[in-house]
Formats: sequence, structure tokens, C-alpha cells
Amino acid sequence: MSIQLEQKTYTPEDYLDFETASAERHDYINGEIIPITGGTPDHNELSISLAAIVDSRCESLYLSRCHGCGKAIATANRTHGYYR
Repeated sequence: MSIQLEQKTYTPEDYLDFETASAERHDYINGEIIPITGGTPDHNELSISLAAIVDSRCESLYLSRCHGCGKAIATANRTHGYYR
């Protein structure tokens, strides 16, 4: 016999409040808050390098709304109900 747990659906605002107060990182996908693994030093170095490349490329193309950012910034794809 399996036990089914009640699954709560969260709003994007719930997720952002939860994520701000949490020591761990989570994704938000279609109302569900999902824990994600932490990064490694190699992952961190790669992320910083990629953010710098994206940022410099956006500047060279004069895309003022395009910026590279680190993992502390939540990004949203509201069309698909996804935050990271």
C-alpha cells in the first residue's frame, strides 16, 4: 500500500518569498517548488565566466536589457510557469 502526500500548489510570489528565506536553492515549475543541488567550485567558475561572456556580448550588440547574472538572481519564464 502506498501513501499519497497532498501536493500544494504555490504561486510565483510564494516561491520568491520561500526562496528568499531558504538557505538552499529551489526551482519553481508550474506551481511546484523543487529542491536543486548545490554547485561545485568548478561549476561556480564556469558560471562566472559564462555570465561575463554574455554580459560583454550584450554590450557589444547594444542590448541594454540583456545582462549576464549569477545564481543569486531569480529568472522567470512566465509563459511556461518556470522560475530559477
